Amino acid sequence: MVRIRTVGILYLGHIVIRLLAFLRFYFLSRIYGANAITDKYLLFLLAMETLASLLANNHVISLLMRYLGELKLPLEKAEVFSAIIFLIVLGGGLGALVVGVVMIVLFDFSVFEGIFAGIIGYFFVVSVAIQSILNHLEQYELVVYQGIIGHLVLVIGVFLGSPFLLYASLALFGIVRVGFVLIFLLRKNWLSLRSFLSLSLHLLPKNLLKELGWIVVSVGMGIAVGFFQNYIIQKHGVGYLSAYNYAFRLISAIAAFVLMPVGPVITNYFIKLNRVIKRRIIRVLWVRFMLFNLSLFVLVGFLWIFAPFLIKVIYFHGAFTYKNYELTLRFFRALVVVLWSFNLLSIVVKGLLVIHKVTMVFIGYLLGSALFLLFFITCGNIFSALFWGYLASGGVFLALGFLLLRNLGALVSDRG
Repeated sequence: MVRIRTVGILYLGHIVIRLLAFLRFYFLSRIYGANAITDKYLLFLLAMETLASLLANNHVISLLMRYLGELKLPLEKAEVFSAIIFLIVLGGGLGALVVGVVMIVLFDFSVFEGIFAGIIGYFFVVSVAIQSILNHLEQYELVVYQGIIGHLVLVIGVFLGSPFLLYASLALFGIVRVGFVLIFLLRKNWLSLRSFLSLSLHLLPKNLLKELGWIVVSVGMGIAVGFFQNYIIQKHGVGYLSAYNYAFRLISAIAAFVLMPVGPVITNYFIKLNRVIKRRIIRVLWVRFMLFNLSLFVLVGFLWIFAPFLIKVIYFHGAFTYKNYELTLRFFRALVVVLWSFNLLSIVVKGLLVIHKVTMVFIGYLLGSALFLLFFITCGNIFSALFWGYLASGGVFLALGFLLLRNLGALVSDRG
């Protein structure tokens, strides 16, 4: 019963958050269209999401949950949690500096805009990192409330119709989320200020820092590719980056109904599976893995066919012109394969991290990034490049998925 309730809270909460994110882009398209204002707004978002992807991504979450799961004493958890938060605060500060400089150099930001990009990215990455620990502590309601409050701030910022408030809402988004959760953690005595202020990285397990290094390097390759991709898209002209994001956010909203909402539950499932594993369970996993890939490909085909109807109904309002519609449609059809590749990557990497195959994750990101760049550079146009690039990189993690199942099967044999 607890498991059903937990899944329900995560699933419904994630859907609400995704719908709020979708509404934000719906109002953005209706009020602003696709122009220089929206391009700048989305570049600020890129700075935020880049830091979160590097320092507080799903793979880091899975790793932290695994290590915290091995601790038993509440005091020890509080001290280690404090050390982890300090690690994220320190890494987030360094990352914010790098991101600000990159935005100035690559995207022609002013110094003020670069500093602002670093600040909003910093608060966002800290809030996302704290979420990872809350998921482990099974405070799913708090995670959901934090997400809903933050996204309401962003929706209001768009709805007010002022470019200044539009950008300011990004800063308020991270600050509100961090403050909301820190107050809760201090009241619950889950955060030790003494441990935090004593710069107590020595409390962290030694292998944690080593494996985190592998993850950051692995994900960093994907982020570098993403920056290059956004740089190329922006160079195609005003409105291209906005159209790309309208398409991508719509696909993300659809993904809220697939697998991503229950990511923490899947991680816990792999952790338990690694402790008690039987041949019957492996056979079931093989069948589910095949059905999972097949069902996602069917969904991808369905969305590709009905893409014109979806884009017209959802975005074709107000300041959204026919040119915006055509561009968004082409990006949507190019990106629809992301629904398969990202969900596949998420579940496979979680399994590999739990069975301590961190180097396989690194190899997957290396090959996936290389194949994406190969297609992205060699294809004739930006739309074909995105489709074939994401399809090829997804194929790498499909192969790793089969290797994961094979490794789990080997664990059964080794344990007799």
